Amino acid sequence: MSTDEPRTQRVPIPGGELFVRSVGATDAPDLVVLIHGGPGISHRYMRGLERLAGPRRQVVSYDQRGVGESPHASTDPDDYGLDAQAADLEAVIAASGDAARVHLLGHSWGGVPAMDYAGRHPERVASLLLVDSCPPTIRDLEPGYGRFSARVGELMGEGRIPAALPEDPTDQLRAIAAVYFADPDFTPSPEELAALEVFATAGELTSMSLSTLDLTDAVARFEGPVLIVIGRQDPFGVDWATATQRAFTRAQVRFEIVEECGHLGWMECPERLLPVLESFLDGVRPAERGR
Repeated sequence: MSTDEPRTQRVPIPGGELFVRSVGATDAPDLVVLIHGGPGISHRYMRGLERLAGPRRQVVSYDQRGVGESPHASTDPDDYGLDAQAADLEAVIAASGDAARVHLLGHSWGGVPAMDYAGRHPERVASLLLVDSCPPTIRDLEPGYGRFSARVGELMGEGRIPAALPEDPTDQLRAIAAVYFADPDFTPSPEELAALEVFATAGELTSMSLSTLDLTDAVARFEGPVLIVIGRQDPFGVDWATATQRAFTRAQVRFEIVEECGHLGWMECPERLLPVLESFLDGVRPAERGR
């Protein structure tokens, strides 16, 4: 079955449910699961990546627990950690059909649950696509936040970001949107800007669960194809990507830097980013299949 219209479902999990959206053929041999960033930002800002869907590729996105349209009752940080994220991802995959190959595309924070799941279940993952991803350890993560804050300060000094930011987390994210682009004068569409929405409670609970993040062993277990791609002007810095590359000691890694591109490449420079993703997915041979 193939349709251009998005399909949605709600997948029950303990304490709540997950909102899941899919495009492309439901009987496609390849399933690409988009894992959004944040933590605490809904999947909607990634919808530009649904252009990867087609007759042979179903693209699925979902709101992580407590985010967007995925309500969750718990306020315990342990219920938002990587064990829970892996179980949720398993539920999304199980609800999305019986694709022969599952590809995980994690953006920013979404790269962390993608790497973690691949380490837990390497036989189920055909490939990993890490787009402007966080690195797998807290040690390498923190310097990127320093680079991000410095860039925000620069843009405030240039008058491109207001010096006084709104208190509301969603309004604040939209106010600093310029920091995410190589060209701070780039203007996302109204729909793209509206898709930047923050669910602060879930974001804070998830972040609390990651204070000792170290996926070194998990990443080293994965031996399949990995694409690490980052915009040259990503505000968190290319060092995030190089640290991630070093961690994959056994995988088949392709490393790409996209010129004149920031943290949200499918918005700012799709003509350069999307072909990289397409060519990587097309190049994952059946012999490399994950299950």
